[in-house]
Amino acid sequence: MDFDQILFMMPNVKIKSLYADIKNILFEEVDDYIKIIFKFDNGITVHIELSTYVLDYQPRWLIGGDKGTMIVKNFGCEGNIYRTGKMLEKLPPQITETEAGPTRQFAPVPPGGIVTEQPCAFRYGSGVEIS
Repeated sequence: MDFDQILFMMPNVKIKSLYADIKNILFEEVDDYIKIIFKFDNGITVHIELSTYVLDYQPRWLIGGDKGTMIVKNFGCEGNIYRTGKMLEKLPPQITETEAGPTRQFAPVPPGGIVTEQPCAFRYGSGVEIS
């Protein structure tokens, strides 16, 4: 699992709380569903969820923060970092009609508002800061 990697990325933090939900879906002898939520003393919350029945490929890492999102698809470090190109101001929500009825969504991002970068110009231990 990714527990050791999470702790390696944040070596000086302490776990404030931990929640675990472990289930046996197919067989009593095998834990084939697990959800863990870590809350750290630096304010970061980490969710890990693994299941036999996640039947479509999910990214290895999906990290959402206050400056953007990083998606790492696999151990080969394929993926992207998406961040705002400039500080986006609060924009009014936009109502969109769908088959299920009206829904509220965020206003469209203006051109140049999102910058895409490669996520793995670094390797573990290279001084990447997660705060």
